[in-house]
Amino acid sequence: SYLIAALILQLMWSLRLAYKDIFALRNKKDLHTRDNLLFIVIVDWVSRSLCIFYCP
Repeated sequence: SYLIAALILQLMWSLRLAYKDIFALRNKKDLHTRDNLLFIVIVDWVSRSLCIFYCP
């Protein structure tokens, strides 16, 4: 059950990043702000850590 939750979290995070990229490209927004990159790096690190340590 934890494995399924970690994989669902990873999938949702990946879809959110894809949506944000598409939105930025269509509206010519800059994603390279300091706060945005810090948030992406921290959440991506946590989600990858959960998947690596608890997924087979």
